[in-house]
Amino acid sequence: MKFSLSWLSDHIKLNSEIDIDQISRALTNMGLEVESIENPSLLLEKFLIGKILEVNKHPNADRLTICKVDIGNKACEVVCGAPNVVKNMKVVFAPIGAKIPSSGLVLKKKEIRGVKGEGMLCSEKELNIGEDANGIIELDRDAPVGELFVNWKKTYDYIFDIAITPNRGDCASVKGIARELSAVGLGQLIDTKYTKIKGGYKSPIKWEIDLDKKNEHLVPYVKGRYFRGLKNVRSPEWLQKKLISIGLKPISALVDLTNYLTFDIGRPLHVFDASKIKGNLKMRMAKNNEKIIALDGNEYSLNNKNLIIADDLGPKSIAGVMGGIDSCCDMNTIDMFLESALFDKGAVAYNGRSLNIISDARYRFERGVDPNSVDIGVEIFSNLVLEICGGEVSEEVFAGLLSKQEKTIKYRPSQLLRIGGIELDIKSQKKQLKRLGFQVVNKNNYLEVISPPWRNDINVEADLVEEILRISGYENIKSKFLTFDHRNFKAALNLTENRAKIARDTLARRGLLEVVTFSFLSPKDSRMFLNGSNMVKLENPISEDLSVMRPSLLPNLINYLSKNIRNGFFNNGIFEASSVFLGENVKDQKICISAVREGRAGSRHWATKERNVDIYDIKLDAIEVLNALGVDETKIKLLKKAPSWYHPGKSGTFSIGKFDLGYFGEIHPQIAQFYKLKVVCFEMFLENIPGRSIEKPKSDFKFYSVMPIRRDFAFLLDEEVMSNSIVNCIRKIGTKNKLVDVLEVSVFDVYQEDSNKKEKSIGVEVLLQPLISTLNEKQIIEVSENIISQVRKETGAILRT
Repeated sequence: MKFSLSWLSDHIKLNSEIDIDQISRALTNMGLEVESIENPSLLLEKFLIGKILEVNKHPNADRLTICKVDIGNKACEVVCGAPNVVKNMKVVFAPIGAKIPSSGLVLKKKEIRGVKGEGMLCSEKELNIGEDANGIIELDRDAPVGELFVNWKKTYDYIFDIAITPNRGDCASVKGIARELSAVGLGQLIDTKYTKIKGGYKSPIKWEIDLDKKNEHLVPYVKGRYFRGLKNVRSPEWLQKKLISIGLKPISALVDLTNYLTFDIGRPLHVFDASKIKGNLKMRMAKNNEKIIALDGNEYSLNNKNLIIADDLGPKSIAGVMGGIDSCCDMNTIDMFLESALFDKGAVAYNGRSLNIISDARYRFERGVDPNSVDIGVEIFSNLVLEICGGEVSEEVFAGLLSKQEKTIKYRPSQLLRIGGIELDIKSQKKQLKRLGFQVVNKNNYLEVISPPWRNDINVEADLVEEILRISGYENIKSKFLTFDHRNFKAALNLTENRAKIARDTLARRGLLEVVTFSFLSPKDSRMFLNGSNMVKLENPISEDLSVMRPSLLPNLINYLSKNIRNGFFNNGIFEASSVFLGENVKDQKICISAVREGRAGSRHWATKERNVDIYDIKLDAIEVLNALGVDETKIKLLKKAPSWYHPGKSGTFSIGKFDLGYFGEIHPQIAQFYKLKVVCFEMFLENIPGRSIEKPKSDFKFYSVMPIRRDFAFLLDEEVMSNSIVNCIRKIGTKNKLVDVLEVSVFDVYQEDSNKKEKSIGVEVLLQPLISTLNEKQIIEVSENIISQVRKETGAILRT
């Protein structure tokens, strides 16, 4: 939100001792952070007042003249192309070395068609003090030659740029800023009075609200009136200066006045050229595929969720956002119809987001406008139009009803100390609230506080506490040490959050990079990862490509990998720990960690054969995460039931009992073709891990005095039985055996002679560590037979002969 100090002075008479720094500190302390303060006049410090002594034709150019200009201490020659240059004219002279504000160009001495100039004569446009670029500025006859232009013109003004939080729509206006400064005692508010205009005839155009019961709340009230016989002219200087000071370009009086009131009192208005309207104007929902060319020159395709203003021929304005070009006012407008409406925040937000339009009107409607400004805006605008453009004004026309319902809050003054931490007597609290425009009535045990209409963000007691704190000053909150209490030492992270932290650290140590992606997806991406779940659609998405909540982390991760590859970064491994949304209810929101790898495994090395990452690389990533989370690896079962987005033959599911911990494998070939990227990935649901342990108990270091022995076993088993079942079975034997520890179990061979037999052979190598002394042949046979019988009992596998 930008405003100038002189504009602010229209609404508040600042105390004589108040300076710019005090205004800046006051605004920031009240929650309106001042981002910058500029003084455009500082750009004009080198510009002088000059007087043209001679005007001669340029010898080598018909449209140029050579002017001799008196600048007080000397006369300079200037090459000039302005059509309005005449002898004895007082002008603004830019000497060599001056920077032109509009272009940033620094003047240098150079030849123009063979003649060297010693400076430049400036137009309003070049100095950013007006829009006239057709000729140079003609100053008053009493302008003192040789003086600095800014000293004589007294154009010193400060431009504030402040950041407004989404709840403070009341401060999206100069009047709102003035109210805030007045509340902290920096000045006295100026109450501007405008004459109530009755109107001399009935308006030929009426307002209609054509909305069903479901949507009638979208436009509770709209007002307007007809203006005829006016003359749309260039805005007066005072209006142009205000708009230029905040970066707006003056267009015409009618358009400029709507922009002026948008910033001055926070009231967006719209004007229609009445000659371009057919029938009455009505508020209605658009029809699918209706189109409108807006004032930005772009054509927009509407749908039945867009609120519009239309006449008998079709859409004329996108409600609360932007008008249409085919009904806009121009310099030929002589009859005009005014719109001043109250729109629902959500309807305006949907219009802006669905069509990707940003406007000053949308900015204010989304944050909430003062309902009373509908009527006030019509009155102020009517007065200004008659003053600047003349013409006759009709009686007011309206549709709907402006609700006068006031928001009342029961406020207990003791809450200021309990919530805010400062102590203030009731009288002082009432005074602070009244300064902000609240009405306060004493009751038995509380204050009845009525919120002003422009403060739609005030709803509960805590909001009133915050208002008093803002005005009293946050610096008055006294620091207080926490008392020692064991209840103060609760864990900062819950179990799932702690698991996510450990999982992130584990994957980072394994060389993967963490990313943070949007929680949204396009419907097309989402459908491939739903697996029977409902698509969770957003009512007001950022864009149509981000209109549903993600059912999996994988689509965004794969898209990021694809983007990295396009930018020349290969062999990537990335992961994310965040929420996925499998339905609309809270229970359907799950915390998941997912990782994706692509490209080459490991780094390039002359002694190592190059290979691409495969299912075993990503499986190891997932196993390492489970180990770090304290999951007993011997209890994990691998199942062939991964979801449909995984490769049917190169994927699996981690399971413990009835709990599916997650999935791993290659992405399905069709999805790989869709993303044009072959990846391996895993997904793990941290809330599905049974138990509350998140870390393995630390075991004592074991020292063995004898050498380990290796034994190979070849088992024949059903092809559906996973090798992991045999590995885990043998590992568990080591935990129960008093003779040996099982240090390592690895699969070294998988063989299937005939696919029709539905059985396979698996060879495993077992590293056995004797605990007491070297094993004799009888003990080795005993341990081996124990392994064979236990594997057969748990998996049905038999020793291959």
